[in-house]
Parts: sequence; structure tokens; C-alpha cells
Amino acid sequence: MPLVTFVALLFMGTFPIPNLLLGFFGNELAWRYRPFDSPEEFRKVQAAWTKWGIIVFVVMVLLVPAVAGFLWASRIGPGPVMIRH
Repeated sequence: MPLVTFVALLFMGTFPIPNLLLGFFGNELAWRYRPFDSPEEFRKVQAAWTKWGIIVFVVMVLLVPAVAGFLWASRIGPGPVMIRH
């Protein structure tokens, strides 16, 4: 496994830089380091990666603000309730 693949898998979904680098240079890296039977197979595999990359991007764009908003709202909520007897 090339070092680039290992680093990308290690940081996938946590830092935007490796994701952006793979988005820009992923086709070149795949063509260089993975054997394909034909250019048609390469295009088919890359189309699948592109589709899933877009899906993951959209989910992260929707999920990260939702989770951040939930955490922010729970932090500034009413706080602990004091019960007096």
C-alpha cells in the first residue's frame, strides 16, 4: 500500500486537506499505483469513486453543521435543574 493511500485512509473524514488532495490528484494516483486492465475499466472505477466522493461530501456538509449546532445548543442550554425539598 503506497504511503499516500495510508495517509489518506488515516485522515479520511477528519481533515479537509487530504480529501482535497485526493479529489485533485486521485485519478493520477490511481492510474499510477493500481493496475487496470483497460482505460475503460479505469474510467468506470473512477466514476464510482467520484459518485461516492460527492455523496460523502454532501453528507458531511449537512452533518457537520447539524452536529455542531446540537453541541452548541446543549452547551448553552438551561443547565442543571436544582430541586429543593
